[in-house]
Amino acid sequence: MRVLNLPPGGLPTGLNRPGTRYVLVAGADDPIASAGTSARPTEPERGPSVFDTIAGLPLHPLVVHAVVVLLPLMALVTIAVAARPAWRPAAVWVVVADVLVLGCAFVAKESGEKFQGRLSNLRGGAAVAKQHADQGALLPWFALALLVAAVVVLLARRRPVLAVPAVALAVLAGLAAITWTVVVGHSGAVDVWSGVVSSGAAG
Repeated sequence: MRVLNLPPGGLPTGLNRPGTRYVLVAGADDPIASAGTSARPTEPERGPSVFDTIAGLPLHPLVVHAVVVLLPLMALVTIAVAARPAWRPAAVWVVVADVLVLGCAFVAKESGEKFQGRLSNLRGGAAVAKQHADQGALLPWFALALLVAAVVVLLARRRPVLAVPAVALAVLAGLAAITWTVVVGHSGAVDVWSGVVSSGAAG
């Protein structure tokens, strides 16, 4: 089987769809004779995803470190602002920061899936870092829970009845976000470095 890029005029009538690649299957008598050749369209080629690479480098290893640092940090900040009434006027900025962290977590998830696909292709289609990928897919939900807690803290400024629920929600969401960030980060570090550590002795 040969894959040839032919101009639209070189194909039989009805198959000359612009921008479509065709797989040409040659007949038995002459491998490239047009008389024994049939054509069928293949899937169009897709360009790189916005979550795949940046400046020629995989995006995931670059953005994941921001999530590992910022999500636990904002979890602590959200808890502190919720627990100290005098700090609650800053809740609006906490909400803004938590939105940015949620965006970073989403980008880390999407870029991680693209990076996993690249590594799997290099290993003949075998799944790579499956546990880490499954755990990482849940991380944006923890970031979203933290954002919801920050919004409740913001509302508690004008509605004192929400003060206690705001603190409880901030503590639960914050501790959960910190814990899951550690879990995901640890599984990723194991996938990357366990083979390196086990194969070489320390100097």
